[in-house]
Amino acid sequence: MGMDMETLQAAERAADWLVRLETATPQQLAEFWQWLTESPLHVQEMLAAQACHVELTKLLKNGRISPSKLMLSDELSTEAGSEEEEPPHVLRNALLEALQILAASPRPAPAVD
Repeated sequence: MGMDMETLQAAERAADWLVRLETATPQQLAEFWQWLTESPLHVQEMLAAQACHVELTKLLKNGRISPSKLMLSDELSTEAGSEEEEPPHVLRNALLEALQILAASPRPAPAVD
């Protein structure tokens, strides 16, 4: 069972925010906060994206995975370039790939109060 469209969009947006926050302006931080507080789903997906980022960073640093071995979509492959690219791009691509894999995995629905 895969993610519904709303969850998939939230996961993709969380991955995008994770990268954008590294160099965010005050206005972008305000936009992020607005998005994050719109829904418990946004919080859940942001936490999941951050957890993926942490684990992927560990795997990349200890050599357990190679960015060149990731199975990226055509769009990501053209963006990825060579193994010598800047780490944020490598990590973003790896994170997006991991989120694609997670999208196919069943997860419980977020709790609603």
